[in-house]
Amino acid sequence: MKNPAAHSDGTSPRRESPARVLIALTLVVAATLRAAWSTMDRYFLGDDFAYVGRFIQLKFSEWPSLFVNDWSGGVWGAVLPELRPFAALTFLIDGALWGTNPLGYHLTNFFLDTGCALLVFLIVWRLHEARLWAGCIAAVLFAWHPTHAEPVAWITGRVDLLGTLAYLGCFFCGATYLRQSSNVKWLALSIASFGIGCFSKEFCLTAPLAIAAWAIFFRTALTSAWRRHALHLFVGCVVIVVIVAVCRHIAFSSMAGRSQSTALFSAEFAERQFDYLRWYWTPLYDFGRDYRPQLAAIATPLVVMAGFLSIAILALWHWRGPTTPRWRAWACYGLVWYLIATLPMAAASYFSPRHLYLASAGLSIALGVWLTTFSAKRWWACGASVVVMLYHLACFDQTAAAWRHSAKLSERLIESIHAEIPKLGKNEVLLIDTPDVFEGVAMWSWATPFALQPPFTPPTAKPILASPNTYFSPGQWVHQRAFLETLTSSHATLIRADAAGLVSIVRVDEATFSKALSALQTADETNPFSAWRKFIAALQTP
Repeated sequence: MKNPAAHSDGTSPRRESPARVLIALTLVVAATLRAAWSTMDRYFLGDDFAYVGRFIQLKFSEWPSLFVNDWSGGVWGAVLPELRPFAALTFLIDGALWGTNPLGYHLTNFFLDTGCALLVFLIVWRLHEARLWAGCIAAVLFAWHPTHAEPVAWITGRVDLLGTLAYLGCFFCGATYLRQSSNVKWLALSIASFGIGCFSKEFCLTAPLAIAAWAIFFRTALTSAWRRHALHLFVGCVVIVVIVAVCRHIAFSSMAGRSQSTALFSAEFAERQFDYLRWYWTPLYDFGRDYRPQLAAIATPLVVMAGFLSIAILALWHWRGPTTPRWRAWACYGLVWYLIATLPMAAASYFSPRHLYLASAGLSIALGVWLTTFSAKRWWACGASVVVMLYHLACFDQTAAAWRHSAKLSERLIESIHAEIPKLGKNEVLLIDTPDVFEGVAMWSWATPFALQPPFTPPTAKPILASPNTYFSPGQWVHQRAFLETLTSSHATLIRADAAGLVSIVRVDEATFSKALSALQTADETNPFSAWRKFIAALQTP
């Protein structure tokens, strides 16, 4: 039976020499290293402080309990409906090997990102029997997609990397098993990957839908043997889903009355889809950013129109002639894969570019399968692809720069805290005034109080207080304000990080501190940030 994704020029897939394959793999690894290099040595950000600190202290013997417990351990003051033991395992291993050295954590993110790019390469080259160069281009384009800056640079973003790695592994092994149904190892690998993915991030539950979409678009004959092996694969996936459901019931049965809303047809969901689309199709990013307020107001009709337009183009393409590998590639990986990959985001209450990490894999695979149909014009196709890749790399670098700068500022703050703690005198308090967001990136958002505690800062009996916008809970500021107002005979050291990324140290005497406390007591209690700004301004006024 002929594979419908085989070479369009009628030639059978040729066996590539080991040297050529090695060169292609080296290029893919070099591309992911190029993407990760600038942030490889950068410091922790935001949620990193909570998760790194938690898993440095957690024992390996406690890891199995995470299959039936929230992986955050309640550090956020509430139970999160997230069972992610395999994501936790990566933190446990990194914590045991590296402690609080961020380099090791970034290396893990790099390896996960590289694994995803290599699977994109294998899906194009081996599963679709495309040209080696087409698989290489698809993998490099995937590695340099701008949406990858966040999960690569942000250590906690590895949940998307690990989930996507397991998702692509499940897809590649499952589809390969259906093509080579006599080899049971692919069945075992696919089901194992599916299980790891479902316990890494919840979107992996949709992986069987991606395999089903591939089977619909890229199979031409459904023999009884093929149906039998497809049944084996999907029964295995159902078993994993049942196990996940049982574990979630054990872990979150007390949350049964607090189910999260999935508003597929709400204006908020349409607005997030608008943002997803402008990040997904990189040329639309600047246009969408410049006119976002106007476009967001009509996000719902725009998203609906984009969906109908995509379906109409594919239907017209199909109507004008027989289905081809080009049509199948864009229909399966360009449209259906995107819908499957973003469907779980209906349960998300916020937008983040990293949510498109999995969706961008489909876009890259579609391009790789499409490119191999231009074998007669491969040099033209390669040249055009290089231009596209370099454009994506430029956009990636622009996006990663904000993460790089924020992580550097975060490191400067921690270094300053380390230097000032031994200098604190009697009745002296250390105050940290820092933005929660820097250059559009969540620098210290939800970072405190974790960043102000061991293992990130030395243990001390001296009070250390930070900007209210950096605490994970508004209730933290209530306790902080009440504590501040009791320090009537104290002086302070203020560490400030400004909008330019500079860190400065301000010594505050007792009289000035007392005057600032008076200003704080008259500030609006319902607006923590305004009260803090009034307090900080008074501290810096002689």
